[in-house]
Amino acid sequence: KLLTALCPVVMPLMLFLAVFARETIFVVLGEKWLPATNMLWILAITSFIDPAISTAGAVLLTSGKSRKYLITGATSSLVIVASFVAGIPWGAEGVAFGHLVATYLTVVPFLWWSFKDTPITLRL
Repeated sequence: KLLTALCPVVMPLMLFLAVFARETIFVVLGEKWLPATNMLWILAITSFIDPAISTAGAVLLTSGKSRKYLITGATSSLVIVASFVAGIPWGAEGVAFGHLVATYLTVVPFLWWSFKDTPITLRL
């Protein structure tokens, strides 16, 4: 139910921000902020799948799997920190892009492991 409520709002909004990043920056922040367009695009693409990822924690906690939740959170944090470190040589955009790559490479294994032994499956 949570995904049904979040996805129709968050996913189209992030898609809109990704497609119209330049226009959004120009209208909301002004011309001097246009160099931030790539950053907004990267962050919008990364945030596109956040509703799906964020459900894992709720499923684990409500299924009584708090230890698995702790392991998942720690592992996720380590992967994100590693992606930030890998992106540092390319500046802020590199860090954001590293986060994007790490998020999309780990989403399916993360959700699969989180939902294993719970009533939730990854059927498409």
